[in-house]
Amino acid sequence: MSAAQSTLVLLLALIGTTTCLGQDGTLSLSSGSAAPGASVTLNVSLNSSTTPPASLEWTLSYSTVDFSSVTIAAGPVAMGANKSVSCATGDGKSRCIVSGLNDATIPNGVVATMSLTVSTSTTDTSSPLQFASDVGAATGATSLAIASSGGVVTIVPALNGFSCTPLAVNPSTGSTCTVALTAAAGSGGAAISLGSSPADVAIPSTMTIPQGSTSTTFSVTAGGVTTPTLVTLTASYSGASETFGLTVNPSGAALSSLSVSPSTIVSGQSGTGTVTLTAAAPSGGAVVSLSSPNAAASVPASVTVPQGATSATFSVTTGTVNTPTSIKLTASFNGLSKTTGITVNPVAATLAGISVSPSTIVSGQSGTGTVTLTAAAPSGGAVVSLSSPNAAVSVPASVTVPQGATSATFSVTTGTVNTATSITLTASFNGLSQTTGITVNPVAATLASISVSPSTIVSGQSGTGTVTLTAAAPSGGAVVSLSSPNVAVSVPASVAVPHGATSATFSVTTGTVTTSTAVTLTAFYSGGTATFGLTVNPLAAAALSSLSVGSSMIVGQSGSGTVTLTSAAPSGGAVVTLSSSNSSAASVPASVTVAQGASSTTFPVTAGGVTVATYVTLTAAYAGVSKTVGLTVNATPAAAGISYVQGNYATPQTPQTQVSVKFPAAQAPGDVNVVVVGWNDSTAVVNAVTDSSGNTYSLAVGPTVLNGSLSQSIYYATNIMGCGAGANIVTVTFSVAAAYPDIRILEYNGINANNPVDVSVANSGRSRSGKSGSVTTTNADDLLFAADIVGTFTAKAGAGFTARTITLPDGDIVEDRTVTATGNYSATVPLDKNGPWIMQLIAFRAAQ
Repeated sequence: MSAAQSTLVLLLALIGTTTCLGQDGTLSLSSGSAAPGASVTLNVSLNSSTTPPASLEWTLSYSTVDFSSVTIAAGPVAMGANKSVSCATGDGKSRCIVSGLNDATIPNGVVATMSLTVSTSTTDTSSPLQFASDVGAATGATSLAIASSGGVVTIVPALNGFSCTPLAVNPSTGSTCTVALTAAAGSGGAAISLGSSPADVAIPSTMTIPQGSTSTTFSVTAGGVTTPTLVTLTASYSGASETFGLTVNPSGAALSSLSVSPSTIVSGQSGTGTVTLTAAAPSGGAVVSLSSPNAAASVPASVTVPQGATSATFSVTTGTVNTPTSIKLTASFNGLSKTTGITVNPVAATLAGISVSPSTIVSGQSGTGTVTLTAAAPSGGAVVSLSSPNAAVSVPASVTVPQGATSATFSVTTGTVNTATSITLTASFNGLSQTTGITVNPVAATLASISVSPSTIVSGQSGTGTVTLTAAAPSGGAVVSLSSPNVAVSVPASVAVPHGATSATFSVTTGTVTTSTAVTLTAFYSGGTATFGLTVNPLAAAALSSLSVGSSMIVGQSGSGTVTLTSAAPSGGAVVTLSSSNSSAASVPASVTVAQGASSTTFPVTAGGVTVATYVTLTAAYAGVSKTVGLTVNATPAAAGISYVQGNYATPQTPQTQVSVKFPAAQAPGDVNVVVVGWNDSTAVVNAVTDSSGNTYSLAVGPTVLNGSLSQSIYYATNIMGCGAGANIVTVTFSVAAAYPDIRILEYNGINANNPVDVSVANSGRSRSGKSGSVTTTNADDLLFAADIVGTFTAKAGAGFTARTITLPDGDIVEDRTVTATGNYSATVPLDKNGPWIMQLIAFRAAQ
């Protein structure tokens, strides 16, 4: 058998055999140590107790986390036997075969060497290596049982940093150096060897990092040099070294400190920096380098400490910051550096202004408001308070300027106005307020319609036309042009809708027509047109011209009325129909006949039973034409003195520009109406007090205003016109929408019509009761009329007074009393709790 064949047989024997009982030899792996990144070499040794092997095979397991590379080579005994070692290494295993081209056996000794490189990233302190599947073969291809024992690589820490502070030393200033390991030192610590070149510093020759620690420090003391000298320090451990350079300066001045005053600076302002040396600066001065890592704090590139001085100052200039910014400044001299920290704070933001775009807004539309600060808002933002004094403009209670921003926007919402209204908005922040004015214009009014009542008119008679706008008329009113295409109907050239009103009436006069005639009237305003058709009928041969009756009667009294025609009654006479609005108070016959050829006739009027003065409307109708006349039926002749007749009130709970209240019962002519107008603000004023009967109202007292929260005035009308129940409506018109208006109307009989007001007084306050203050009357038989408006609720009338009304839900009272002698008088009312109030008192004279 050849040598090649013998080798092949041995290899096949190794591959195809199994381990027999008993051991023919032992493979063992030595142990060692190395630092991360370093290599360690271990020996694979053979010890045959019986038959020496001609070939060997083993598998060695290792950690890929702990070792970055593994290399196995033939050892001395293998090479001496002309054997080679081939290994397949990967995935933490190395499978090796020792074989050769001859039949020589392998003696005891080192069969192979194993070189392992410790991974730089491992954190383990030791790593085991184990054999597996170990077999051998003798020269005759007989399998041999091989035992094995693994080894351990102890991973020792490696040097992991060498630094010194400061970087320069001199005989009076040393440095402290730190040496670090990659891991904690093991048992007994880690001895680090130290050296310097040149030897111009004093350092220990060795130092020990204690067990369990990863670093230690040592001191460096400068030797004597005449010029700055660079010294290289070397630290050595476990076969590795690290170096660090220090500058050794000759004895003299060194940098001692760096400071800045003040240490906290407001953005845009400056501070003063100071560098200080350990000794006087040498000839030519000491140039100290300066630096700042942030543009928010600027320093010069250097500052020179003059010869003989120990310090020098420099300027620290700050830039713009939005938040407090910490900055570390550095000064360097002769290899030594010092630092100091400063804080740059942002400029405190204040309120710069408030604006609204657009500054003129149409009622019901919105705008955008903007608040602007003098600087960026601080951390958390800047909450700016907002307010509007008028409900015609609403703004949020506040708006927040975000952190770092200088402005923020908010919505401005407008309500309803009837006139152009100027309003001042206010923004407040950190005790400072800014204002801006805006104008709210009413919605532009356009022509809505024109109408005529009645729509059919007998020739020669009149009707009433009405023009209506889509919104309240602007300041100065709205002039609506009118036209009629036919002389059978005449209208004025124009009619003016008063400022703030939405409609106005005009007279429609008819001419003579012989046939029924249709006429279309046209109204023009602001480019808009509206039309209305009416019919003019020819006059009957005889038409009703008028109806008359005495103005008043007493219960049980009889009187007469007269109907008059436009011409003589026709053949058979003219039957005129009659009616009464209240037949119990005043009765008339169903009809009366104007005799043929006559133009008028009379009819009886009988007063019925009434307990109070009652207004009655009588109506006569003939040939499509109607006429009316008013009559007052009195219960008894009026007694001397003043008496209360009736009252009513209205308390809308939303802002109003106009409030109407109706007298529920008929009104007797000659009486006096009193109107109390209260509201819960000081912005609105009363523009007008009117009623549908055409009575004229005068101001008796007021307006009285309390702290901008309550207002009240009292008006009166004397010698009023008589009217039917519910026919007279009092209307109060304000300049702008008044908050919570409280309108009270009352009728009195027996007040002096020519000089009604004797004296008046008004008072206001905040308490549990309202007090008018005192008046001194000049007339013995006065009526003391008192009214309040409150922020709480009036519990009842004051002592000696009668409550005529307490409004709901507002709780405002009207009370009165009559007196029989002149003197000092006042009115009081109890309130349910402390609160604001206005109390007014008027003494009305009795009729003489």
